[in-house]
Amino acid sequence: MKYYNIHTHKESNDPKVQEIVNILFKKESQVPDIKENKFYSLGVHPWYIPETTIWPQIIKEMKELLNRPEIIAIGECGIDTLTTTSIEKQIQLFRLQIGLSETLKKPVIIHCVKAWNEIIDLHNKLKPSQPWIIHGFRGKSQLAESLLKHGLHISVSMHCPQKLPEVMASNHILVETDDSKVSIQDVYTQISNIWKIKPEILKEQIRKNFRQIFQCK
Repeated sequence: MKYYNIHTHKESNDPKVQEIVNILFKKESQVPDIKENKFYSLGVHPWYIPETTIWPQIIKEMKELLNRPEIIAIGECGIDTLTTTSIEKQIQLFRLQIGLSETLKKPVIIHCVKAWNEIIDLHNKLKPSQPWIIHGFRGKSQLAESLLKHGLHISVSMHCPQKLPEVMASNHILVETDDSKVSIQDVYTQISNIWKIKPEILKEQIRKNFRQIFQCK
């Protein structure tokens, strides 16, 4: 059975791993080659929002790439209160990327730093049909429960919360390595130990969740 990694910046080329490699959409750099047998996500990260406010051209260029079947998710995108770009500007571009998600029927991988209320409020207002996935979640169990209650998904790595039984029960849990040097296999082992779940049960649950959320085999 494969391991599923929904967000990584480092391609593993391990045949036992099904991963989604993140592509940061930046105007000043070329998008790397997209391989036909790989999965990718693509979006404008809050750290790299261009100074221009002429978004239509950016969205048009993104859409051309996002039409590729290999790109199965949009992001990472979202809101980060610690970056220098204003929250208002971040929300504007985030909403446009959510629009692409709805149009193209592809889930969103979200970067969120100290903007939980903003993300939840937007989710409640926009009522998206596509899954919103909080990547790299390392908050407390109470915050995880709140996000789940509002219909969001959570992706965890080595620094996962101590208890998330509700996530497992509701099929809203995913796993990732992000930019870490650890393997996805090590992440699974860590989560199994912390949550006291048998490795084979965790693997089967993540496999089901991945296929359901991203609509792929």
